[in-house]
Amino acid sequence: MNQPHSTSRTRQAEAVTTVQEFLDAYASGDLNTASALVADDLTYRIPGNSRIAGTHHGRSALQTLATVAPRRGARQLASSTDQLIATTDGATVVTFHTLTGLLDNKPIELESNLRFDLDDGRIRAITEYTHHPHETDELFAPEYPRRTSQ
Repeated sequence: MNQPHSTSRTRQAEAVTTVQEFLDAYASGDLNTASALVADDLTYRIPGNSRIAGTHHGRSALQTLATVAPRRGARQLASSTDQLIATTDGATVVTFHTLTGLLDNKPIELESNLRFDLDDGRIRAITEYTHHPHETDELFAPEYPRRTSQ
């Protein structure tokens, strides 16, 4: 009788592990590992009006998004994942993030959530939900050029 409960815990744990490995790899710049954890037809949705906003498709979206730098005036940026919660079937993981730093010498603290939808152990969709849309848009203001890959 404990089998279904045990199986759902296993699915939850596997989903959380996949998302945590993705976040760690992406944050460290290891795009090969991050790409291996997503589906070929990944959909990445970012709200807002900044230059990173929109719906991005495929594994190549990770590479593109990784080359976008915050605008000038942004310094000492640090992102932390505060919590990861998975549905019992392991199909969805929600994360709680905080981005801190300085923007034009003023402290910022931006909270957001990421929703990861998984299928067959791979991330097939990522949707961002920001609690501070105007500040996030300002951080990635379109008047500043993209950083080029090295």
